[in-house]
Amino acid sequence: MINIKFQTSALQPAPYAYALQLDLKEEKEKTLAYDLEIEFLDRDSLTEEEILEEGFTLSDDLRLKGSLPQTWLEELKTLISRTEQTEKDELEENEDLWLLDTGKEPFYPKNPRQWADFTEQIRQAILE
Repeated sequence: MINIKFQTSALQPAPYAYALQLDLKEEKEKTLAYDLEIEFLDRDSLTEEEILEEGFTLSDDLRLKGSLPQTWLEELKTLISRTEQTEKDELEENEDLWLLDTGKEPFYPKNPRQWADFTEQIRQAILE
């Protein structure tokens, strides 16, 4: 149904910088199947102590698969219907990277803040 790729801006330092890939598909039971992958970036420039002092572990990368209730499917469909495409040839240094792929040409959304809120909420639901 949709593949979401996200990466924090170039200004986001390690250990906070990360890349996220989230595949979401409607299942027959009207639930939302997910495949979530989060990879923290540029940590090789930090010591183990620096990473731990920031409240992280040395193995924060994550890969989870499962499904969520129908409510999430409805939220996703609503957000997709409200999303317009925009052209982004180059990102500003402080801009996060967003690529949404619904089976056509991947695009940058005009409403990245709404996508940020949605991905934050769905990540929380997955982790709970």
